[in-house]
Amino acid sequence: MNRSNITLIILFCLAVVAPNIALCQKRIDIISNTKVYENSNHAAFTSLDEWGGNIYISFREASFHRATKTDKGVIRILRKEGNKWSTFQTLRINGVDLRDPYFIKFKNKFLLYTTGYVSEFTKNGWSELSEIKHNARHRISIWKVREFNDVLYGIGNCYEKWPLLMKSDDGINWNVIKEFRIGGNASEADLVFADNKLYTCIRIDSPIGSNSMWGVSEYPFIDFQWSMMNVSVASPEMCLVDKGTILLAGREYTYNKSLKSQVSLFSIDMNGKVLERIVVDNTGTDQGYASFCKVNNIYNMSYYTGKENTSIRLLSFLIKNNKHK
Repeated sequence: MNRSNITLIILFCLAVVAPNIALCQKRIDIISNTKVYENSNHAAFTSLDEWGGNIYISFREASFHRATKTDKGVIRILRKEGNKWSTFQTLRINGVDLRDPYFIKFKNKFLLYTTGYVSEFTKNGWSELSEIKHNARHRISIWKVREFNDVLYGIGNCYEKWPLLMKSDDGINWNVIKEFRIGGNASEADLVFADNKLYTCIRIDSPIGSNSMWGVSEYPFIDFQWSMMNVSVASPEMCLVDKGTILLAGREYTYNKSLKSQVSLFSIDMNGKVLERIVVDNTGTDQGYASFCKVNNIYNMSYYTGKENTSIRLLSFLIKNNKHK
């Protein structure tokens, strides 16, 4: 084979491979990472969203990570006014450990779920928390609520029980679609919908540091295909970027399985394969529970980090597609 033919073959291979290489190039461009709340206590489990031109962060605040008999904690909601974050409202129920708040826009309403309760934003602020109704066989918390075709979907989560895929037409009454009997004590999960398919990333608790599971299902989301991811992510939060890319964030247990954790941000493909990984924060021992909100072209991500005392932080970044450069 002469040199000119070899050159042509090399150029052909580069033309075929280059687009795939470009997809793996860096796409996440960090703008800032700032502290928005700290009160010398345990502030954690964030949710971030925009409503009526204002950005809100909600989180659970208490003396400790776990509730005590005398301190069950509250849900604190911050609102950004100019460049300043301030408390907009707090929600509580005496004797109830409220945690894992989650904002969702649904049928022209702005809702907040926490544990087994829901609140609606009104002209007078957030309403009193109302208990949801469901047909699960045990107590559940609705975790990571998402909307698809005017129906709400969420994960029914309960300690040491299999996670449940659930749906609701009105946000109050929830029905079980599927029980996820996978992994060792599967628990928290998030959902993304694209092209009439449901994609889910599920945390596996036992043993600690187990790889997360990736599930894909077509409507009506009964049969799932499962694969093991090459990362271990607790409190998974996902956001669809385009038809081929999803953002994933949460508390990642390090690759060497030393059980150390950090807050990581990933871009992944529709098969759950990691395209890019950025360590956002590795300064704490108690951290994670991120939430995404896109405002204009800027992606924002709330999370918490710390040790005995924790703070709420906000990461802002751009998604840059380098394949055309």
